[in-house]
Amino acid sequence: MSTSLSIQDDDGYVVELVSPEGAVAQTDDASLYGVRNASNLDASRRVGAQINSESTAVAYDYTHFPVYGQSLSNGTEGWPALSRTQPYNNVMVGGSVRQASIGSASFSPVGGSSAFQPLVANVMSTSMAVLTDAEVAALPPGNGAFGETVAEGLVNSLKRLHNLRKGVIDDSIAFVASSSGVGGRTIAQLTKGASPNIWNVLVGHSQAAKANAVSAGKSYGIGAFLWLQGENDYPSTTKAAYKAALSQLWSDFKVDVSGGVAGQQLPPVMLMYQTGASFTSDGNGLDTALSIGQAQLEYSEESSDVYMVGPVYPYTDKHTSPAANGHLDPNGYRWWANLAAKVAYRVLELRQGWKPLSPRKVVAVGRTISIDFHVPEPPLVFDKPYLSYTATDFPDKGFTVRDTVGVVPISSIRIVFETIVELTLSRDLVGSAYIRYADKTYHDGNGCLRDSDSFVAPDRYVYQVGTGQYPEANIAELVNKPYPMHNWCVAFNHKIQ
Repeated sequence: MSTSLSIQDDDGYVVELVSPEGAVAQTDDASLYGVRNASNLDASRRVGAQINSESTAVAYDYTHFPVYGQSLSNGTEGWPALSRTQPYNNVMVGGSVRQASIGSASFSPVGGSSAFQPLVANVMSTSMAVLTDAEVAALPPGNGAFGETVAEGLVNSLKRLHNLRKGVIDDSIAFVASSSGVGGRTIAQLTKGASPNIWNVLVGHSQAAKANAVSAGKSYGIGAFLWLQGENDYPSTTKAAYKAALSQLWSDFKVDVSGGVAGQQLPPVMLMYQTGASFTSDGNGLDTALSIGQAQLEYSEESSDVYMVGPVYPYTDKHTSPAANGHLDPNGYRWWANLAAKVAYRVLELRQGWKPLSPRKVVAVGRTISIDFHVPEPPLVFDKPYLSYTATDFPDKGFTVRDTVGVVPISSIRIVFETIVELTLSRDLVGSAYIRYADKTYHDGNGCLRDSDSFVAPDRYVYQVGTGQYPEANIAELVNKPYPMHNWCVAFNHKIQ
């Protein structure tokens, strides 16, 4: 005679535990986590199986990918430029993806002419002068000159993937890249109607691109709008206020740019990063930590046309402190841009759904906390993010547990099956409790959790002596290899139930 115990999870998966000796089977990993892991895997599969039927496709002679936001959107400290040739017929407006005057309220092209030119990255001083190679090589560490942006890497990588899908070198169409952002600005200062009205630069950039297309007798539309911002909204802007502001900005873009300038029937998508790394903030309460990153994550999850590519903390950067991240270096910008191209390809070309590596559920039983994850490409893996140019490990892998008493020490942490992380605490929880990942206080916005995506990046990590790259950027495990395309976990602050 045997007895059994049936368990059903929130997604309807049922497992039956049977003991032939007449007692309920022992609680091992399979019985504790097997159903949940299967549910997580199925949920992740269903995300990829979604069909994007509401947004535009790559359906124009000139498909524009405007980038907007703060300093990480315009390539601050992204020198030297890496993407210096144009093999895919992509273009920019004028002599750079940037405008001639940063911070003005109207668009003016670099070089004076707004005609399309082959898309190449260049380096511009803080006074917006285009620099020679010798001038770039002589720049001192920490100089804020503008260099490689995510715009070049995004459209070049996406065009290469487009060509591979079609099986031809498709020069019948071109992608347009632009970067209209301004560093050190809040979302309010970048929103339509602010003073100065920087929004007009974004609109003007698109108007110039549209005029070029029309004069050539070609069609024009917006494929995706890239939003890279949030640093200056930490820590003063609340999560609710940021979500409301982001919703208004996205609405204004679809009215003024994709609707007003392009006049397209189907709207574009928004692609964004999660603000984090050294710019993140833990706030002043259990539920206020990581407010901007949480706002961005929630907004992407609540909006069918908004996709979070992922965080920026794992990638090489030029922060002067060895234990923090800041402005990305040129490889860091292009690395993340390849990630964005991968997501854009899934969404725009393959018409699939997308979500970044992110938590689905947190469960606490005694001193054991388990977290279920949406994993784009299982299994989960603990790895080392780059803090500046150093691959760095954290014993707790980036997780912090806090309750009404304070920080709860983590005595052990492990990955269970493909989709679950289990933590064991050294004491019982007291009162309200939250688990954070990639917090500011203990990890400076970093964490060690990623998936196992084997996607091969179109671009490679580059190091060239004498160009102005920092010597520390000569990382043997990266140089001359495709950028690793793993999806790293977003930062989060989740209440423990």
